Amino acid sequence: MLNVWCLFCSLAGTHLIAKWGRKPTAILSEVLLVICLFIIGGLSKIYADHGDATSGSVVYGDVAVMFLFQGFYSIAWTPLLYLYPPEVMNYSIRANGVAFSQLGLNAFAYAITLMHSDREGAWLTLLQTRLRLHHAHRARQHRVEDVHGQR
Repeated sequence: MLNVWCLFCSLAGTHLIAKWGRKPTAILSEVLLVICLFIIGGLSKIYADHGDATSGSVVYGDVAVMFLFQGFYSIAWTPLLYLYPPEVMNYSIRANGVAFSQLGLNAFAYAITLMHSDREGAWLTLLQTRLRLHHAHRARQHRVEDVHGQR
């Protein structure tokens, strides 16, 4: 259901970008996104303060505003991610540039999805291990420099 909602919002956003231009559509979308974030924060605070004593309408309102947030995001940012790369590249590299741009966006989205799929995801563990090795290597370098007096 959410994907269908976002599809219709992105189609409406494409029409708005063609009529109003990129900047006004992006500014409108950002303002609406910020408003939704404040509403989601307020509703979540009400639910956190009162817990089960709150009516179900707070939860339904929170979900409804999340749907609106996704729709407002899709109005500007979904079309803009496809419009800008071909516009800023020369004609000779446009096809390869758009392909590389989409590959990068999708790879990044996939990596983020894997990181947040569970709390101890494989990507997060790999990143933590890499950072630990990097810090251990840097600490070892500093100890070697201190011993040899190169600091």
